Amino acid sequence: MTEKDPVMEEIGTRLQLIRKKLGMMQKDFADELGISGASLSEIEAGNTKPMFEVYYNLTAKFDVNMYYLLFGMGSMFVSGEPGDSSEFNEPAEYREFLETFLKYFRESQVVRYGMMTHFETFLSANENLIEKNIKNNK
Repeated sequence: MTEKDPVMEEIGTRLQLIRKKLGMMQKDFADELGISGASLSEIEAGNTKPMFEVYYNLTAKFDVNMYYLLFGMGSMFVSGEPGDSSEFNEPAEYREFLETFLKYFRESQVVRYGMMTHFETFLSANENLIEKNIKNNK
């Protein structure tokens, strides 16, 4: 039996929290994301990596903050949550950059493809360093 990837487990947990915050059942949420209910269940359980279309549909249809989904920081949604006074828990100088990045990520296919490709390369080259950093920040 292969060991679960802790990063994928965290992303799956955050995706489930987003779905519940939206008040959606798995089947309906999966339909909106363009995947099967079984695929969503596997992603939420941390067994499967989300495909690009999942990330795209999360930002395009639900205004999900990718920074929250990937790193667990900031608001679940770019526009903030009801009653939430802060969109990002990062230093102020990051806020404008993140807002710009998320705008371009949502609106430009070129940016989405480039960033996903870059992220995949960066992750494969730095996975041990990233994991160590995550453990040190807990």
